[in-house]
Amino acid sequence: MSSTTQDVILYIRNVHPTISTINLSVLLGVSRQRINQILKKNNLPTNTRTPNLCAYCSTPCRKPLKYCSSTCRSEAKRLDFTCEECGIVFQRTVTYANARAKRGYKHTWCSKHCQGKTLGRLHGWNTGSTKYNYKRVKYENI
Repeated sequence: MSSTTQDVILYIRNVHPTISTINLSVLLGVSRQRINQILKKNNLPTNTRTPNLCAYCSTPCRKPLKYCSSTCRSEAKRLDFTCEECGIVFQRTVTYANARAKRGYKHTWCSKHCQGKTLGRLHGWNTGSTKYNYKRVKYENI
């Protein structure tokens, strides 16, 4: 084994830290055990497993989990919406968005108050235009 092959192994490991020793051995025509010996001799890891990263914040987490915490899990399942009345950006769950799309809803509001303002403006609610015009009578003490 020449020193140039050792230098090539170290160079490839530094450039591609996740390449396995089996792939290195096939690439260079050297046994996997010899590559492990060279890596151990130079204090480099022989195990190249990539860490499982959180799908929301990209921090390392335990292998079977997709998210590192319950906060990341809940935040990943939220979407941003903009209220049509006041323009505030607010969040709702993916389930909420899917249900609205399935039902064919076209408008999105941040609260019932904004919904009432929009519907009142569009359909004339609370503007005094009713089917019957009742006069308000003030009752005085008799």
